Amino acid sequence: MSRMKKLEGVNQSELYPCPGCGAKKPDVMVWYIKGVCNRRNYAVVCPKCGYRLKEPYKFSSPEKAIAFWNKEAEC
Repeated sequence: MSRMKKLEGVNQSELYPCPGCGAKKPDVMVWYIKGVCNRRNYAVVCPKCGYRLKEPYKFSSPEKAIAFWNKEAEC
């Protein structure tokens, strides 16, 4: 996770609280996979407990990452 960086400019009010610990401000993270040129990967990660989706664990856009996170958090 050390290569992940917080994606700036994301509307935090779109994100539901963490289903693991209830933290109200999860972060959208972005990173590159070594050997795959110019392809960003996105995931929502809780900064408090480190919870993130296990399947699928990465997304091709921040919008997809947010949609799957919110779907998981609703349950």
